[in-house]
Amino acid sequence: MTRIKSPINGTVEEVPVKVGQLASPGVPAFRVVNLSRVKITAELAEAYAPKVRTGDKVLIFFPDFNKENTGKSQFCEQIISPVNRTFIVEARLNSGEITFKANMLAVLKINDYSAKNAIIIPFNLVQKSFDKQFVYVVKDVNGGKTAEKKIITLGLNYNGQTEVTAGLSAGDNLITFGYQDLNEGQLIKF
Repeated sequence: MTRIKSPINGTVEEVPVKVGQLASPGVPAFRVVNLSRVKITAELAEAYAPKVRTGDKVLIFFPDFNKENTGKSQFCEQIISPVNRTFIVEARLNSGEITFKANMLAVLKINDYSAKNAIIIPFNLVQKSFDKQFVYVVKDVNGGKTAEKKIITLGLNYNGQTEVTAGLSAGDNLITFGYQDLNEGQLIKF
């Protein structure tokens, strides 16, 4: 005996009430889905609070589709949850890029650090000697090639890669094979 109007346009996905059933305010009568504006929500550890802001570029990865899209964070919560010590970040994605389903799993990748002209090397190439870290590079000596030990200072690590903040220069040729058995000044064969 009444008319129910959805506040949004979309597709009726579910009708939990039956004809003749008593309906009351606050009880859902229909589920309407509109995927024209999709929101991705993630909880980040509070350690990232000073590094992540509204408007940051994000990569949105959908594991079920094995696809990645770019976006921007639209909202960054200003409160840390006392229950799990996290805060919420939201990003929006344009419709039509992927065939979405509501409540799909998505992974937000947020860049929380960048450095211009950074030197990045595989972490497994770094060796330790007492309290110093080093790598071997190729050095030209009298027309031959020898191994030279370079003491380095490391920055941040991510995904098997590490930043070298001191000790290496652009153009240094790192020795990536057999480096565990080298000694400084040893001849190198290619």
